[in-house]
Amino acid sequence: MYNVVTGTKRSGTSAMMLALRQAGHPILGFRFPIVLKRNKEVVVTNVGAFEPVGLEKHDNPGGFWEMGSITDKTGLLSEHKELGYSGDVVKVIASVLPSSDPSLINKVIVMARDPRSVIDSKVKCKSDPNPITGTKKKVMALAYICNICTLLKWLVSNGKSFMPVFFDEMIDNQKVTMKAVCKFLGRGNYRKGARFIDGDKSHEHTEKADSKEMLDAISYYNLLVAHDIESMMKYDLNGTINRIKKISRDNNIKIKTNN
Repeated sequence: MYNVVTGTKRSGTSAMMLALRQAGHPILGFRFPIVLKRNKEVVVTNVGAFEPVGLEKHDNPGGFWEMGSITDKTGLLSEHKELGYSGDVVKVIASVLPSSDPSLINKVIVMARDPRSVIDSKVKCKSDPNPITGTKKKVMALAYICNICTLLKWLVSNGKSFMPVFFDEMIDNQKVTMKAVCKFLGRGNYRKGARFIDGDKSHEHTEKADSKEMLDAISYYNLLVAHDIESMMKYDLNGTINRIKKISRDNNIKIKTNN
């Protein structure tokens, strides 16, 4: 059975994977996606150990530590049973993990970050050529709720042991965070792992809570901070999905399911 690091994109999953790797945990994943040029076409893959070209390093200089489509498209399926060894750590983003075969998953680290900071990070992401408008931010705020709510429902319904780790707390208290994580997973040198968490990284957000959608996302995040999982599970998920569809339809916005 694999251990998993999950969370929304830009929530600190890559930082946690790096810290676990340095703490001595065996991980499945590559530092950077690989960009191969073939007849003027660019093919991106995670297979290999070459240095990438392009903007990948600028977005995450510490690496992404992802396992190709398992991380952001399929999750861990029955066909991946023999991919690694029991106890290996795999990164699977929050919107994809519920598609996984639960029998392959042991313990789960859930990275959590204030939705304003998540959207801030996406706006600043150098590899995203498309501007993120105020309307798109509303959709992203509601998608944040849907992804976390769906994830928690899946974890609880499948009886999975999971531990929320908050990005701000990880940055401010590296040793305390990694000690708790290593204890939860039952192995690892937390001191070595903590040294690879960038304590100087800013976790202040410039994104304003100027819409009902963002306020709802912040309120939902605060429930997780309060460890009120019961209230999070009762959230009107279908109603939130319908709000996303309406905003997207009214503003001709294409919805991405893996944000």
